[in-house]
Amino acid sequence: ASRRSVLALTKASPFPAAPPALARAYTKRRKDLARQLRRLKGTCSLRLNTLPLKRVAEELRATHAGGAGCWVSDGVAAAWAALREAGELFVFELFEGDELAGLDVAHLAGGCIYVATRCGKRRPGAALGSPGFLLASATCAWLAERGVAAWDLGGVDGSRAMAYKTSLAPTVDRVR
Repeated sequence: ASRRSVLALTKASPFPAAPPALARAYTKRRKDLARQLRRLKGTCSLRLNTLPLKRVAEELRATHAGGAGCWVSDGVAAAWAALREAGELFVFELFEGDELAGLDVAHLAGGCIYVATRCGKRRPGAALGSPGFLLASATCAWLAERGVAAWDLGGVDGSRAMAYKTSLAPTVDRVR
C-alpha cells in the first residue's frame, strides 16, 4: 500500500494541530525553535513567490544533487512557470536576514496544497539550525488563515530523505 504524509489545517491555531502520536515531538521541536529564534541576531521572514523560478530550480538542484540527480528538469520548471502564472504555484521562502534559509514549492489541489519539493540550507553560524520546521510552521499558519484544508507532503517510504515527513505529519493510505 502506498502511504503519504498529510496534515489537517485549522484556522483555530497558528500551529498545525499535533496528532497524538507526534505531540511530544512537536513540543520538543517548538522549544528548539523558540530557542533558535531567541538567539537570532537579525530577522527572519516568510516570503511568497519573490524568487525567480530559475533561482528556485538552481537552489533545488544544488540541494538534491545526489547520485540520481535532481528531478527538477527544465520541463518541470516550465510547468511550474505556467502554474505560477495561473496563480496555482506557491514558493514559500524563509529568509534569515538576506540569506535564503529554505523553501517549499507547492501547488493547489482542490482545498489542499501539495508540497512538491522543499529544501533547507544549513549554514555555518546561522541561528536557525533547522529552518525546515520553522518554514513548515509558518507556511501552515499562513495557509490555515486562508482556508486551506490540508498540507500534503506527498509519498513516504523508509528512506532517510523521507524521514522528515513522518516527524511533521501523520501518514495515511493514499486514496486513489
